[in-house]
Amino acid sequence: MSVFKRGGYWWIDFYDSNGRRRRKKVSPDKRIATATLRDTQVKITKGEYLGLKEESMTFRAFAEKYWQAVQHTFSEQERDRARRILDLHLNPCFGGDRLSRITRQQIEGYLAARAAEVKAGTVNKEFIRLRHLLNRAVAWGFLKANPAKGVTLMKEPPPRVKYLVPEQVDRLLEACGRHSMGLWAIVTLAMNTGMRQGEILGLTWADVDLQSRTVTLRKTKNNECRIVPLNMEALKALTTITRPSDPFTPVFSGWTRAKCTMSFVRACRQAGIADFRFHDLRHHAASWLTMKGINQRTIEALCGWKDPRTARRYQHLNMDTLHEAVAQLEGPDRESVGVGKEKFDGCVANG
Repeated sequence: MSVFKRGGYWWIDFYDSNGRRRRKKVSPDKRIATATLRDTQVKITKGEYLGLKEESMTFRAFAEKYWQAVQHTFSEQERDRARRILDLHLNPCFGGDRLSRITRQQIEGYLAARAAEVKAGTVNKEFIRLRHLLNRAVAWGFLKANPAKGVTLMKEPPPRVKYLVPEQVDRLLEACGRHSMGLWAIVTLAMNTGMRQGEILGLTWADVDLQSRTVTLRKTKNNECRIVPLNMEALKALTTITRPSDPFTPVFSGWTRAKCTMSFVRACRQAGIADFRFHDLRHHAASWLTMKGINQRTIEALCGWKDPRTARRYQHLNMDTLHEAVAQLEGPDRESVGVGKEKFDGCVANG
């Protein structure tokens, strides 16, 4: 470490905590420069001097570095959503600011402003992307600490659980069939497997094994391969489609997410079913499985959920199993646990 003079000003020459050599113009007064050098040395010793790479880097510039490094880790759908969050929300708010100057107060102000415009779930998705970006900035040496640390996610309302009764199922499939057999097959497959829209539309014929009655999902939300069994209704849906010679042809060739969603909305309208989205077909499958008494671990495996809490949201639908459980508390054995008939009658008499 040293001080030197150049062009009428005293400069300090030192190495930061990352071992990078730095030179800074300080003052025309050598005493001030010397004092600044001593203060800098103390901060480096204490770990207080940031020693950041490219301290003048803006959020927008770092966001591009971040994007180039992480975009390949996302599925196609996640990649599109993450890019929209950066371009439409994070860059307009933080883009021109220096990355090293962003504060927790600024982040919380952004979240509060967004919460006044959109649902809590949307705000949380944006915050998770921002937090991940800032974590990368810390890991790569562009930030000393993440200003988003300690900021909590917003509390979200319970997720919706929508399912159809048998009469609605018949009306919806009939409406889908009037639209096209392709839509009928897609919806039938969704109802009978619980697969996501993207998983169904991403199927190729190489993924379909009619002999073993399974399909193999190679592109899933969790980026894990999953094998899904097919019941007779799902098999019927697949056998209505002409199978080409090329095994890598998409099963639902020509069907995009947008086309599928718009067609499904029209079919629901024609069937007289309101407030029902394509993704609700996944809830429908899980709900019917639950009401048939299928255990939650099996439903988790079928639908590809990692978090048991996701499957648990359907638990209230299985009242038959719950009634069977409490029925086990009845019978002659209750006297052995101190609940004799006389005691029970006394409780009833006393209200």
